[in-house]
Amino acid sequence: RGVSAWLEARVITHPSSRRRLLWDVLGICVIGWELLVVPFQAFEPPRDTILLQVMSRLATVFWTVDLMRNFLIGFHHKGRVVMQFSKISKRYLTSRFPFDLLLVVTDWVVLSMESSLIGANSAAYMRVGRILRMMRMMTLLRLLKINGMVSELSEQVQSESFRIILGIVKLVVSIMFVNHVIACCFFYVGTVSAGSAGAWFG
Repeated sequence: RGVSAWLEARVITHPSSRRRLLWDVLGICVIGWELLVVPFQAFEPPRDTILLQVMSRLATVFWTVDLMRNFLIGFHHKGRVVMQFSKISKRYLTSRFPFDLLLVVTDWVVLSMESSLIGANSAAYMRVGRILRMMRMMTLLRLLKINGMVSELSEQVQSESFRIILGIVKLVVSIMFVNHVIACCFFYVGTVSAGSAGAWFG
């Protein structure tokens, strides 16, 4: 009970706190980055640059920390705020935890296997690297988390104008993402049929 009381008093975050708000905003930014980069990586990209490697590692670390933080964030239930660690853990373990854990494990598996390909010959890189990048497409399932994050954001910022703007932004981003994936698909089809990206654009 002593440890539980200490967690509730010192560690567990109120669901409407500024810390929670800032973390959700950061999470939305990370998802935005992944929505931009991951589809391109999956469809016959060049070898990863240093920037992409660093950002992939940072994103993986972020989602790993997020997985653990979800055990330390209170929630609203029937008009009151629940801050008990045991109840928070039970709720998370029986809801989103398996989904989040699957994505985080996938992130680390892909990251470690991509690191092992450094210095590999082109044939091995293309054969294994393509499979790993398609696995990374699974992480786009995190798009499903955005609705929850945006809802929390809307509840904390009591402004009707802000909610309208947020809804418009969601719609625009969704349209842009679909167009981005379609463009990546066309790029891949063109590359395969022409033999190279240069022939496709030429």
